Amino acid sequence: PLGPHRGRGGGGTDNRPFALFRNVWGVAIDDFKIHRKLLERVFALIGIVQSRTIVLGKDAIEITNFDDTALHTLKSHQHDYVLVIADKNLDVIVEGNHRHTTVSGSGRVERMRDNLTPPGGTSSPRPREKRER
Repeated sequence: PLGPHRGRGGGGTDNRPFALFRNVWGVAIDDFKIHRKLLERVFALIGIVQSRTIVLGKDAIEITNFDDTALHTLKSHQHDYVLVIADKNLDVIVEGNHRHTTVSGSGRVERMRDNLTPPGGTSSPRPREKRER
């Protein structure tokens, strides 16, 4: 739980601790080590337990498989919420020939969303659930 946070409209302070649902997963990707550490810390600060966090991006394999990993998490935990944070541009060095390339993090998320949408349909929002604390 975090300390006090501003209520809606910015007027005054709400003294209730900030907390997400208990059934939230955090999946993130960044190509810089320090940013990955910060993302782990952000997930902890907003109440996502470490056992429900996946922070990727240390190498080309993690970066290129990010959308598959995130999709697997979404499909394996269909009754949970998944918060996805992706760096916009991910720098990758291809092993063997040391060639540098940039992978679009937002493109990976878009591909992931496309794979979640049923063919010929639109994705529907999840039904509202009772908050677990």
